[in-house]
Amino acid sequence: MCENVVWEGKNMQKAKRTNVLVTLVVAVVLVSICIALIDIHAQITEKQNQLYSLNRQIAEQEQENLESQRLLSEEDEETYIEKYAREKLGFARPEERVFYSITG
Repeated sequence: MCENVVWEGKNMQKAKRTNVLVTLVVAVVLVSICIALIDIHAQITEKQNQLYSLNRQIAEQEQENLESQRLLSEEDEETYIEKYAREKLGFARPEERVFYSITG
């Protein structure tokens, strides 16, 4: 009978250790999952910001394309090229002097 009590005590200690190990493993897995979810959320937020930026760039480029098409339909090609060179590239004719106002 005494041996049964000792044997049951050893089994209970083993069961407690097993429960502690299982609890520890489950806790580690849950923490790992939480960290992974936080990382994924940060990546999603970053990608959403990139998407917003790219959509804004697309809209700006489409607006510029519409403006270019409008100018091409209204003016002849040479006038358009000259206007583009002056406004966007800062070019001038060889005999011209361009003055820029630095006052606000």
